[in-house]
Amino acid sequence: PSGPRISDGDLLYGGDMDQWRLFANSLRLRMAMRLSEVAPGLAATEVADAISAGVFTSSDDGAILHFLDNGVDVHPIFGYERNRDDHSISATLVDSLKSFNDPRLPIYARPNQAGEYVGTPHGDADNPPLAQVSRIGTYFSSAATPAVILSYAEVLFLRAEAAERGWAPGAAGDLYAEAITATMTDVGVPAADIATYLAQPSVQYQGGEAGLNQIWFQKWISLYGNGPEAYAEWRRTGVPHLEPGPDAINDGLIPVRLPYPDRELSLNAQAVQAAMARQGGATLNSPVWWDVR
Repeated sequence: PSGPRISDGDLLYGGDMDQWRLFANSLRLRMAMRLSEVAPGLAATEVADAISAGVFTSSDDGAILHFLDNGVDVHPIFGYERNRDDHSISATLVDSLKSFNDPRLPIYARPNQAGEYVGTPHGDADNPPLAQVSRIGTYFSSAATPAVILSYAEVLFLRAEAAERGWAPGAAGDLYAEAITATMTDVGVPAADIATYLAQPSVQYQGGEAGLNQIWFQKWISLYGNGPEAYAEWRRTGVPHLEPGPDAINDGLIPVRLPYPDRELSLNAQAVQAAMARQGGATLNSPVWWDVR
């Protein structure tokens, strides 16, 4: 029969069920690793099973939502900046990229009016003028900027961590280098620049606990544009080390969860209070159950 098909509405894979299976297994891998610090035995089993079932094998497999430069279906940041332009880049990220001579800096950020890359400090009421700080890079703020839900690079970082922990086959160092290569290639870094970056002593894989910290740090950088996942990974790993801003109003602490909304408290108070009691209060400063590091 003619007419629209369900697959016509599949913006990720166009109804390709094999691709959806790869996505499901890759998502299972991410979720399994979330248990690494609270239930390592279960995490190890689920990680191995997910990889065995089949995860992403190239950047073409990634779960990517593609926006369009048609004036309507544009990336949210581009749409936001059509009306106001007050986004800037975190000083933590800018300084981290500078310290590693990272070729992604001019892709992640735009230079300020003086032609320099300067980030905005967190939690400081006296923010520098916008002319003095770097805005979001053009690649990440254009109308057709892709929204990465789960990438091949992230899967490689997960596999590298699993290999280092002894939970899955593969050489952790090789997977780590492949992950960095994939995330840089995805945003347009030339191969020669990637090779130069990987050759730096500060980037070369060290293995052991130091290697895990390298994997976590590089994964954090690669998750630029996917704030919720970067936030989750920081809570799981504690990498990178973050300091509350000088004017932080949350008792000088970085929040580690979202609170229940006021509407839920108003309409479903008994159930919410019971849930909060099970979770040790569920305030901004109450870690979620898998955040034990």
